[in-house]
Amino acid sequence: MAKVYGNLSIVSTQILMLSLLLSQSTQAGQATVVQGSTPNPFKLAEGAPRPGARVTEFKWLTGSWVGEGLGGQVEEVWSEPVGGSMVGHFRLVRDGKPVFYELLMLIEVEGSVEMRIKHMNPDMSGPAPIPGKGFSP
Repeated sequence: MAKVYGNLSIVSTQILMLSLLLSQSTQAGQATVVQGSTPNPFKLAEGAPRPGARVTEFKWLTGSWVGEGLGGQVEEVWSEPVGGSMVGHFRLVRDGKPVFYELLMLIEVEGSVEMRIKHMNPDMSGPAPIPGKGFSP
């Protein structure tokens, strides 16, 4: 059975999760954008302590989540936490056609949890534009 988001977009949920991870740090507001091959990744500021976390704390994500968002139908599916990681996938469908996909991973790194995301176009080329950053609804 799918868990329903309603009108909460999956992107908002991902941002909320990242914010929760960063807010556990005393220097949460010190997150910076990292320049590189993937647009818009965030990381803690130089010297900021990593918040302590385990992937098992995100077990509540396990399962299929569906709803409306980003101008279409959204779905995200997460695996059970195993071996210090969880794997998920996301899709946005508009007018019966896929707009983009994401492959997601929560992984334990240095006593904390990182979310890694790959955006793909419907033909699996990529990276696809990130919603809100060069994304046309």
